[in-house]
Amino acid sequence: MSVFQKLWRTNSELPTKSTKVKVEEIEGDQPLNPFTEVLILQQHSDIIRQLHRVDDKRCVSIGDDNLAVVWDIQLCLKLFVLSGHTRPITSLLLLRSRASYSSDSDWLLTGSSDKTIKVWDLDTGKCLQTMTDHGASVKCLLSINDDVFLSAGQSLHLWSGAGKLLDCYHRTDMEIEDINLMIHVCGQKDRVVAASGKQVGVYQVNTTTTDVVIETGNIVFVKNLPSHLEAIRSLTNLSDQCFASGSLDGTIIIWSSQTFLPTCKFNTIDSYQGKDHLYPYSIQHVICLEERFLLAAIGSGFGLFDITTRKLLCEKVSAHYSKILHMTFVCDGAYLATCSEDGSIRLWGHTRHLNGSGPEDKLDMDLRPIERFLDISCDQLRHYKDTLPEPVLIGECLAHSGAVQMVVDCGLEGMLSCGVDGLVIAWKNAELQAMKRNQIIQEQFLNPSGIV
Repeated sequence: MSVFQKLWRTNSELPTKSTKVKVEEIEGDQPLNPFTEVLILQQHSDIIRQLHRVDDKRCVSIGDDNLAVVWDIQLCLKLFVLSGHTRPITSLLLLRSRASYSSDSDWLLTGSSDKTIKVWDLDTGKCLQTMTDHGASVKCLLSINDDVFLSAGQSLHLWSGAGKLLDCYHRTDMEIEDINLMIHVCGQKDRVVAASGKQVGVYQVNTTTTDVVIETGNIVFVKNLPSHLEAIRSLTNLSDQCFASGSLDGTIIIWSSQTFLPTCKFNTIDSYQGKDHLYPYSIQHVICLEERFLLAAIGSGFGLFDITTRKLLCEKVSAHYSKILHMTFVCDGAYLATCSEDGSIRLWGHTRHLNGSGPEDKLDMDLRPIERFLDISCDQLRHYKDTLPEPVLIGECLAHSGAVQMVVDCGLEGMLSCGVDGLVIAWKNAELQAMKRNQIIQEQFLNPSGIV
């Protein structure tokens, strides 16, 4: 028997045209869906690729219209439009304050297919620096620490926090695919894993410091790992001991962070290409929970795996009509939000929610997100022998006119989503928003210096 575990389903168990699992539909007025107040944030004129929170008050969106936009999460207002790139922005990176600039602001780095990297002051919206030495389309950015970062595409570039190019690693002509994903391996402070096409490569980053200032650095190729059958779509750290890669071929490989050897494989599928080569079981997104559990978007469904026991804990085979592109937990972990190519955002929870126990249940306040979502403690989950009940559809959020690229949790401010329609949409909890407005009105009445 192979050392790899087939834990999602075998080829004979794959849904066929006659046995296809029906997609669950929401009925009624969605009484458990808290996101009933919708605000449209407009500025982009093309596809929005990514959306990232800066802090509790701000987020940044980047798109194919060459723009990055900074938004106020609470007021749902545009703060700054960061313009200057001449081609689509492909990546962004947030860095903490650096000694090379006089301001105490946080910095945003944007990489573009115009071959440049720009540094922005998030408090003023001003461009502080443009780096032109990358020399090719920038596909991804990665922070090593606040003083060093990497940019990647055709090659790897190492930069100081002040924007000085420290080293460039030119990949071989045999490595045709650009690097589009990178992670800094936990437990290995100088090791970086990069994905290009179906290949995973390991690199070592060395730096020398004089008086707390990075003086020199270099990138050393370590090794290539056994490749996936198709392009890698997800790369994430799981713990100090391991990381995971997910591919278009439907396979998730768990790798040792010490030996860089595969330790197990989830969701091995023989006929992974599917009809018309649409890859219906591709891994689009992977989330790590509690350094032990792995939640993966698999085609139009999702599954939760235990990395230690190598068990499939629960699954939803057909959660959407098209592939899930991104996932996040919302409402302090009570619900899982999934967004899809079908243009919808769906909220999933435990069956107890259907019995009138909502996410605000006070008994849940001290629980971790996965415990709230599954309605079981982590200790019980570690010893659970059976498959957990599949999550149920709690609500559906419809406002985008095309594929939803990302959904981001904003805590008490609800959630944000972005899509191919060029819109950022704020989904707010109507009850909480009403309470905030009432509080503001009361403060105005009680304010001695007020007009009333």
